[in-house]
Amino acid sequence: MKPANSLAHVLAQLLSWMSHGSDKIEDLTPEQAKKLVTEFKGGHLYLSGLTTLDADTAKTLAEFKGLCLWLDGLTTLDADTATALAESKGYELSFDGLTALDADSAKALAEFKGQILSLSGLTKLDADSAKALAEFKGQCLWLDGLTTLDADTAKALVASTAFNGLLRDLTNVDADTAKALAEFKGTLSLDGLKVLDADTAKAFAEFEGDLYLDGLTSLDAD
Repeated sequence: MKPANSLAHVLAQLLSWMSHGSDKIEDLTPEQAKKLVTEFKGGHLYLSGLTTLDADTAKTLAEFKGLCLWLDGLTTLDADTATALAESKGYELSFDGLTALDADSAKALAEFKGQILSLSGLTKLDADSAKALAEFKGQCLWLDGLTTLDADTAKALVASTAFNGLLRDLTNVDADTAKALAEFKGTLSLDGLKVLDADTAKAFAEFEGDLYLDGLTSLDAD
């Protein structure tokens, strides 16, 4: 009997994956990844079924020649794997399944030379990680899943040329954070905010761009 990891078995599994969609892939070896990026001719490789990824496999996936590599099933990402993926020559990298990101991994991802880096699943981000991500030189940095944001992190984000200003999941912003966000040179979307106190409103009043507060239900008149 041939072993389960024989070349024939691997090829058969990959053919099955390609027939039913790459999002069905739940695990991947470097050898399988090599076959996948070689044989897959589409422009968007969606691998939402992957929940873990090692650096060697990531290095191979980075050879994908299409536009977008979506790895939204990953729940963790170490610096070595992030470094490997940042070598991707595509237009977009997406990691919308991540809910947290350390500074080393953020620094590695910021080296991606494409145009879109999506981290919409992050619910929190510390200032060091934000500063690292702010070094991303592409067109768009997505962080619209953040539910909390402090002033230091906000300062780091507004210094980014790629941050798109979408913070629709924030439900509370204090005056110091609002003051930092008011320095952003672009459009701010804060539709998750329902209440603004007087100090926070005054801070936002200094903002010179377009400010969306479509969820606001109460404003302190003071």
